[in-house]
Formats: sequence, structure tokens, C-alpha cells
Amino acid sequence: MAYAITSDAALASGQGNAERSALHRLTGRALLLLTRPEHFDAATSYVRELLGPTPEGRLSAAWRVVDGALCTLGTTRHEWVGADPGTVAAAGWVLVDRMSRLLIAGALVEQAAASAPSAQAQSGPMRELLVNAARRYTWNHLRGPAPEAATTIHVQRSDDLVHALVPGSGRGLMR
Repeated sequence: MAYAITSDAALASGQGNAERSALHRLTGRALLLLTRPEHFDAATSYVRELLGPTPEGRLSAAWRVVDGALCTLGTTRHEWVGADPGTVAAAGWVLVDRMSRLLIAGALVEQAAASAPSAQAQSGPMRELLVNAARRYTWNHLRGPAPEAATTIHVQRSDDLVHALVPGSGRGLMR
């Protein structure tokens, strides 16, 4: 979640060098973690836990978007988990962003579901605010295809990136 918050703050502030540098560091660290099966699976399991059962009413639309995004992320898991960092470098920010936004969206859905009248918690305007926030956030950030790591263009960009950062490394990812 730190990635999405830092990314959004950098965009809102005009993306100064310090914000971009922090964002790049967070992205690199998160990507390395997400290529490890235990971290990728823990993050997706936590989102699934946050979602809980399908809620009733308008909140179900947000739940379905998060559920769909989570399911489609599973279709590209094999490209990320256990992958060589050089192979996933160019597209890694997309995975980090998607996972971060899934966690935030899952938390929004959970909070809105907990405010349901049947939960004997908040109702009325606060519940509607939470439901609307969940719906808008999921719609804005989780539609679209699952992030892919190993498309030809991403592998080429990763190869170019590694070559640029490690002089004398030669070309090697595109075999």
C-alpha cells in the first residue's frame, strides 16, 4: 500500500526528485519481494481475506471488480513468482501498483461491508460514503488486464535497463 500512497502523493505534489526517488526505491523493494512465492501469495491471500463473502447491494459491484482483478492477477502469477529480477524490471512497477491498489481496495470493501446495517454499525451517510469510495477506487484503479512481466517488449526493455545500469554486462536476456 505504501507504493500507491507514495505514487499518488508524488503525482499530487508535482513529482519532485525526492518523491520520485522514494517511489523508485519502494518499487524495487516491493518487486523483489513479490517475486518470492510466499510474499506474492500472502498479499493475494490477504486481499481475499479482506473481501470476505459477496456483499449485498451497491457494494457488490466494488467487490466484483476487486475479485476479478485478483483472479486475473493469478493468471500471470507464473510470470512474476520466481522470475529473474532482470526479466521483470521494466514491467515491475505495474505489478507493485496493482498489488498495492488491490490491498487498498480490499480494505475499502471490508470497511464498507462492516458498516452495513446488518453489522449493527454505521449506516446512512457514512455507509454511503464508504460504499461510494470503494466503488470509485476499484473502478479507477483495478479495471484492465492483469499486469504481465514477460511480454517480448517488457523483456527487451528489462534487457536495455540492465545493460544501462550494469556497464559491460552485455546483452543476454533476449535469447
